[in-house]
Amino acid sequence: MTAAALSTGGFRLPHAARALDVAAITARLQATLFADGPRLLRARPCYLRLKPGTALFVLWEVEFTAADAPSDAAAHDAQRSLQRDYVELSTGAGGLVPEERRKWETLHPSLAPRERFLDFDAAHDTILARLPFDLELRRLPRLLDPEGIKRVVETLPDPFGDGRAVAIRARGSSGALQSFRPRRRAVVRLELRGRDGEETVLRRAIAREFAAPPASGLAWRVGLAAGPWPRLLSASADQTFLLEELLPGAPWSGATPFPCAAAGEQLGRFHAATRAALPRFAVARMSWARELEAARQVVLDIAALAPELADLAERSWRTLPVDAPRSDDLVGVHGDLHAGQLLQDDAGQLTWCDLDRARPGAPAKDLGRLIADLEQRDALPTDGVAALLEGWASRSGCARLSADSLAPWIALAHLQAASEPLRRCRPDALTATVRALESAARHGQRAAPANAKGAS
Repeated sequence: MTAAALSTGGFRLPHAARALDVAAITARLQATLFADGPRLLRARPCYLRLKPGTALFVLWEVEFTAADAPSDAAAHDAQRSLQRDYVELSTGAGGLVPEERRKWETLHPSLAPRERFLDFDAAHDTILARLPFDLELRRLPRLLDPEGIKRVVETLPDPFGDGRAVAIRARGSSGALQSFRPRRRAVVRLELRGRDGEETVLRRAIAREFAAPPASGLAWRVGLAAGPWPRLLSASADQTFLLEELLPGAPWSGATPFPCAAAGEQLGRFHAATRAALPRFAVARMSWARELEAARQVVLDIAALAPELADLAERSWRTLPVDAPRSDDLVGVHGDLHAGQLLQDDAGQLTWCDLDRARPGAPAKDLGRLIADLEQRDALPTDGVAALLEGWASRSGCARLSADSLAPWIALAHLQAASEPLRRCRPDALTATVRALESAARHGQRAAPANAKGAS
């Protein structure tokens, strides 16, 4: 799906179409942020965050060659000098430029215009900001600079998580951006070097910065028993920045069958451990009514991003049960479980990562979300659900669950994920969204054919 295929009429923003116009944005980038340096080859939108009628944030991936690369370089030489970067574009309903210009000037008063990390277009009420600069993620530029890393990490209590008085050194420390969501969060892989007396200390860690602290808080993680999940090392006082253990291994890639039984066991261990931590969560469980509200927002987003799918999204939402599925257990659910969150090291050890959205809830939510994700990937083995449930039950200490009892949660997960292909501007976005909506309807009808939102 190309940016041009998105209908921007539902965005209710006067300049949304231009904000997704590849030719216009590419020309603007070359004339502004890349005017004095590299030759821009191409640009494409890769993530959308929409506030209908208020603002649209677009993450653009740009490819360019080194500034000194000759324009007639051979193909292999051009490829060798190819570099990637990301640019955040913001556009509003009017008045966004003067408001945000003031914020940027307050945030980075020492940065001269020649540094070319910002461009304001008042005529079209849009702003371009070259990563790592983001109005809400103010530590991010420092996390990619050795001196900045030193300054940020030194503000944390016990940054290595072991009570040692380590003096962080800029030399030898480094950061690499792993993921980014405009105005929301960034994940950076850090290599920290320091000294504890005469001893040189090395620590590899994951840094997470949030525009707002996780709703669940962090107290629950402090006393969480060791297990197949990352250990929290340290956090800022406002909980918008944390360091956690870097786990070995790589995300499951799909090259081998998904290890349903082993993944279920590790998820069961997580649920068992988080049951003890429930009193320390800063947020209550999310009710089924709130889950339905979140799913409803996805329906509205799809209607704005792809109006031709609005009716299908509405019908899918109406198959979800009105009444909450029964749950005899309360655990700390992962909240964003999918196959890509499962790491596997060289020894075959599995660990779950990315606990930012954990909160009290029914264990069926995690199981349903994982099954829906595997279905979307065409990676669910024939006996996968049974193996997953058996592995989970063997470690969780919770009441056993049947495959049928997961149907409403699988339906909910399909629907809540249905807008992601559109947000990520995937080439197959329309097809993938239709498939997710149809899967949601299928599982929703199986869950409660006489107790759905459209059954009255």
